Amino acid sequence: MGKGANPLIRKLRKKALYHNLSVENQKLVLRFLLVCAFIAVLLLISALLIWLLESRGSTDSTIESFWDGIWWAVVTIATVGYGDKFPVTFLGRLVGMILIVIGFASLSVFTGLIASLFVEDRLKGAKGLKQVRTHHHVVLCGWNNTAHYFLGALIDKKMESTEICLLMNETPEFFESLESQYPSLALSFVRGEPTSEDTLRRAAVSNADQVIILADHSLQPSIADDRSIIVANAIHFLTKKEKITVQLINHENKQMLQRIGINKIFIWDDLGGYLLAETSWTPII
Repeated sequence: MGKGANPLIRKLRKKALYHNLSVENQKLVLRFLLVCAFIAVLLLISALLIWLLESRGSTDSTIESFWDGIWWAVVTIATVGYGDKFPVTFLGRLVGMILIVIGFASLSVFTGLIASLFVEDRLKGAKGLKQVRTHHHVVLCGWNNTAHYFLGALIDKKMESTEICLLMNETPEFFESLESQYPSLALSFVRGEPTSEDTLRRAAVSNADQVIILADHSLQPSIADDRSIIVANAIHFLTKKEKITVQLINHENKQMLQRIGINKIFIWDDLGGYLLAETSWTPII
């Protein structure tokens, strides 16, 4: 493809990345860009006015070029006040006062918006609503006693650097309790149903080294296995089948998973956590 198509390709990629954001994030990005554009226009207009008023209005002016006006506008709006460039005419000082008031308000909005982006990002992470941005991690779908043994096995085997994403429909308080219980592990939390494609994508299952589906022991055994099979069926469209490990309660249900090419299946509970730590990191080429 020719060089002329490169700018178009970059533009389409940027547009695609923008539309991949959530509606809330798109609004935040749009507000951020609007505030940046307003500040840039304010600086340019102020620099142009101060240059025209000062360079032609007084021979004693220190603002002799448009670049001097830009420097003065940036220093003024940032409230630094170096004093090397300053207006001496009445109209020039009036422009300066207007720039100080409007610029200070604009920068307050700008810094507040930046702060809100960080706060919202942190709150989303605490609520399990944040997109996981990592690779080569382990996604743990669901929670039961096996998960406790599994995380304990990672600590015993000095594998604390392994990033674990817990995908479950639990409260933020539940995840906080796990963080306090396993402070040495690199845990992240995605809240939602593992049968949902949107939830699976937030957990970045396509980038994971392993996806482990645990049986829901709060359900009847037959229903728990059906749920695990449904989750496995949803996940195998997003990642390699060799990366998927499923815990079942009933041994007879193995065939249903094997039919879709999933062969990493275990039935037991306590010993299963330690076995997973031994076998779950077979390199996938």
